[in-house]
Amino acid sequence: MMLGPAYRLFTGCITLELLLYGTAGMAQAPVDTLELREVMVQATRLNEHAAGTKVQRFDSAALLRHHAADLATLLALESPVFIKSYGPGSLATTTLRGGSANHTAVVWNGINLNNPMHGQLDLSLLPVVMLDEVALQYGGSTALWGSGAVGGSIHLNSVPRFGSGLHIHGGVHAGSFGQHGQDLRVAVGGGRSYTRLSLQHASALNNFRYRMPTPEGLAERTQSNAALQRQGLLAEQHFKIARAQRMGFRYWYQGADRSIAPTLLQGESTARQIDGAHRVMADWQGAAGRWTGSVRSAYCHEGLD
Repeated sequence: MMLGPAYRLFTGCITLELLLYGTAGMAQAPVDTLELREVMVQATRLNEHAAGTKVQRFDSAALLRHHAADLATLLALESPVFIKSYGPGSLATTTLRGGSANHTAVVWNGINLNNPMHGQLDLSLLPVVMLDEVALQYGGSTALWGSGAVGGSIHLNSVPRFGSGLHIHGGVHAGSFGQHGQDLRVAVGGGRSYTRLSLQHASALNNFRYRMPTPEGLAERTQSNAALQRQGLLAEQHFKIARAQRMGFRYWYQGADRSIAPTLLQGESTARQIDGAHRVMADWQGAAGRWTGSVRSAYCHEGLD
C-alpha cells in the first residue's frame, strides 16, 4: 500500500521536531554541577627508589588516638612491629624483620636521629604530639638512610601548611599509678609563612603492685623508684621566599628524668637517668620546571647522665 503525500509530510514534521527537541535538550547546561576548589596532594619519593618497597603510613586518625602517648606505643598498637619495652616510660626499641634496634633508622625530616655511639634511639622519648606524619618503611633498601639500617626505617615529618589559618589543639590525660600529662599545639598558617609551637609534659609514679616469687611463696610488692618526668618543645618557622621555593627552621628539645627501678634481685635502687636532646634544623626546597631540589642541615646534641 502506498502512503499518501499528507502522511509522509506529517511523519517528516514529527521526526524534525524530535531532532530539534533533542538537540536543544543536550545543549542545556546541567543544573547540578558543583564547582570544587582544587586539592593539592604532596608526598615524598620515599618508596620510589626501589621496587617492591613496603611503606606503612599512619593516618591522622591514628595519630590523634595516640597523641598523648609516645612513638613506641603508637608502633606497638598500630603496626606489626615488635617493641621491646622495659616498662612504662622506660627504654623502648624496635625489632624489624629480624634486625635489632641498631638495624632500624629513625629519620626526622631526612636527618638520622640514631645515637652515633650505640646506634639506637629510645622511642619512649618521642611524643606523638610533636609529629605530623609517621611512616614505617620495611626492608633492606632502607640502608640508603644510614649505615646499618637494613631492617627498616621510621620516618618522622613535620609538614608546613600554608594558608591553613589558626589552629589550637590541647589535651590533658590521666591514668593509673600517678600518670598524667598535658600537651598544647598552636599553629598559624598564612599565605607566605607558617609558624607552629608544640609543648608536651608527662609524668608518672609507676608505683604498681606485682608478685615476686620467694622461698615462702609469692609475695606482693610495690614497685619503687620508677617515677618519670618527660617534657618537650618543638618550634617551627617556614617562609615562602618565592612561588616555588620554601625555607624552614626547626628547633626540638626533648628531655626526661627517669628513676631506674630495681631488679628482682635488688632490694632497693636509687639509680636515676637524665636525658636531654637539642635538635636544630634548617632546610630549603625549590623547583624549576621539571626539576626539584632540597638542601638541609642539622645540629643534634644528646646528653645522657
